[in-house]
Amino acid sequence: MEVLWAPLDVATLNNAKQVLAAREGIRDHNIQYSIGYWSPAAASNHHGGAAIAQWAAARGFEGAVWTALKPRINGENRMPAEQEVIEHLDRLSGAARDVAEEYVRLAPRQIATSYRTAIEAAFGWTAAGLL
Repeated sequence: MEVLWAPLDVATLNNAKQVLAAREGIRDHNIQYSIGYWSPAAASNHHGGAAIAQWAAARGFEGAVWTALKPRINGENRMPAEQEVIEHLDRLSGAARDVAEEYVRLAPRQIATSYRTAIEAAFGWTAAGLL
């Protein structure tokens, strides 16, 4: 498993969750649903948590936080088909489209998914993020 991570200079796991939520634009009342966490003393029940716990523990980390957003399209909690993603992005205009393009372009290049391939083919939004 490839992991992209960055250290946070925070005092507590709760501080780390709040910092990540702020960066991701997650409101306080959604932190428990949208931010996964692990420490030797406590862990959330989010998807992928066991793998992240094993990875972090093996490196001697005091804790870890990650975005644990569920897939969603058109108000439904489910994985969208690539074509649905393309159609959704194509319907965006103005600032919303600009934000979507920036998000796609800044996602790390290592995130090489079928969605990214389809988006690049449809819109030419190539990655400018980390490598």
